[in-house]
Amino acid sequence: QKVLDHFARRRAQKQWDFVVSDIWFCHDLLGPHFWEIFPEESYLDLDASPAMMGSSLNVSVENRSEKTLHNATLLLALQLTDMYKGDYEVLAAEQTVPAVLAKDSTSFGSIAVDLTVNGAKKTVSDIVHTRAVLISDEAVSWVDAPAYKLAELKELAEKRKTREALAGPDEATVEHPLAKRHPRFQSTVDSLLEGANEVAQVEMESKYGADNLVVKLPKELSILRPAFRLKYGDTLFEAQDNVITGENIELRFQGVENFDADGASAPDDVELLMASPFGDVVFSWKNNGDLTWRFEKSERE
Repeated sequence: QKVLDHFARRRAQKQWDFVVSDIWFCHDLLGPHFWEIFPEESYLDLDASPAMMGSSLNVSVENRSEKTLHNATLLLALQLTDMYKGDYEVLAAEQTVPAVLAKDSTSFGSIAVDLTVNGAKKTVSDIVHTRAVLISDEAVSWVDAPAYKLAELKELAEKRKTREALAGPDEATVEHPLAKRHPRFQSTVDSLLEGANEVAQVEMESKYGADNLVVKLPKELSILRPAFRLKYGDTLFEAQDNVITGENIELRFQGVENFDADGASAPDDVELLMASPFGDVVFSWKNNGDLTWRFEKSERE
């Protein structure tokens, strides 16, 4: 509550330039405990597209969780050309909205981009990365576009592979730096993955032609910032739907196989690939119905 009160004061005083450094400080000091304020943070998606005319961005936030966030202010955090990586120019949306509704997209209007950085004028054409911070009564969250989230996970995975390749067999690690700094959270990661055994399931949706597969996982996994793909046979499928419904993360993979065809059997040996800052996890459903999980390229299982 003290953290939320602090950001509420920043907003009341319109101290936008301090918000990004404050949120970095919270991530660094509190680590996963900061994420516990709103575990479903990764289920907020930013959509920031250039306007047809002028130098501005039309901005909205899609909320794929079941939690409505009230009294919400959006701050664009823009990395522009000639800026250091990790430095941002902050622009506030003109209006605070009453609510970012669950399972809906909320518009924050148009935000003009007309800045001077180190004496040089910058416009929309100078944007390198677009991120946002959402301040609400219930949470303070980074909000990123899906492509940014995937690129960040890919970069972390590549760094992890390089570190493991250079380290000895006893030194390789799949831990996120924050998990290492907050070692108790590593046991939380393991506990969440083990707990998935209790409720995780694969269901078939019969469709004309190839059928869909729906995977349900406990919503608590959302705190791990996951990104999912389904592997069936030699084919990888992206999730058409990835939402929090009730107590579950519900993933829908479209057109996997025609399981209703003559001679076809129920889906077996399905693998769900979950990319996460804490390591790439594989959930496997075998034809006997058993579910196992493992860290990719790891003996942990």
